[in-house]
Amino acid sequence: MKAIWIEKYGPPEVIEIKEIDTPNLEADEMLVKVYASSINTVDTSARSGVKALFGLSRLMTGIRKPKKKLTGTDVAGEIVAIEKDITKFKIGDQIYGLARTGSCAEYAKVSERGVVLKPSTMNYSEAAAVPVAALTALQYLRDLGNIQDGQDILIYGASGGIGTFAIQYAKTFDVTITAVCSGKNEQLVADLGADKVIDYTKEDFTKNKEKYDIIFDTVGKSPQGRWKNALKEEGIFLQAGSPKMSLTRLFLQILGNRFRKKKMRFLITKTRAKDLSLLAKLIDEGKIKSVIDKSFSLDETAEAHRYYEKGHTVGKVTITIDHKEVK
Repeated sequence: MKAIWIEKYGPPEVIEIKEIDTPNLEADEMLVKVYASSINTVDTSARSGVKALFGLSRLMTGIRKPKKKLTGTDVAGEIVAIEKDITKFKIGDQIYGLARTGSCAEYAKVSERGVVLKPSTMNYSEAAAVPVAALTALQYLRDLGNIQDGQDILIYGASGGIGTFAIQYAKTFDVTITAVCSGKNEQLVADLGADKVIDYTKEDFTKNKEKYDIIFDTVGKSPQGRWKNALKEEGIFLQAGSPKMSLTRLFLQILGNRFRKKKMRFLITKTRAKDLSLLAKLIDEGKIKSVIDKSFSLDETAEAHRYYEKGHTVGKVTITIDHKEVK
């Protein structure tokens, strides 16, 4: 099968396109014919070797070179083979979720824990845009933020991959949403459900005296340390991405949670089939949709990484695979 292969850390130019064997399955795995994937920061960081998570990521991805040569996490496709322990799926099912092996390939391995049936109202590219970004938005707001009706929510990086899903999920509650993004994306975030929009190039939300129950920084770029100025007395600051602060400073911020009412929290997104099912339900009810900035073919994956790393993408960048072209 054709697959994207990364032998060493570096810029997008290290990406290779290789013919490799279709992966062998374990007893609890399924083989998916991949029709689409999407790009996330976890993918570009794993390729570049950037020491995300304050350098701890290299312990997982490989100290000197990548442990895993395949890339891609989000997946949407069709099940073409199953092993003996699979009970919830059958060959021919259309699924979306997170792959066990790199999803930037013609075929990938998945488990019952990591995928569910694809939303019926989405095509493969739209579905592949959902998993990592939407799961992150959902788990941060629900599990860490304990989002409730009547709250005031600020979403920083609102026009990005996580941000666009965060607005829509938050809007399933009776909350007031302030979106922070560039002015050119004001109409987009308003259409997604934002009640107010702040252009970060013209205004610093920490200085306008507005107070919020939850501030969700989806990109790790909000004004560090000043978020406390914009929180209500028992408000929560949610930090996604890899914040631009030292590990020592992060430790002190978290330690400070024990001594102040205003909390800072972050998590690593969890693979949960029940959350993917919830998202699929909201999608099919018309409450959440994918915003796709640009799509690339599998052969254009290096270009897709370059485009993503320029920053300021609006929504998601997807990879599509046309199996009719496979020789």
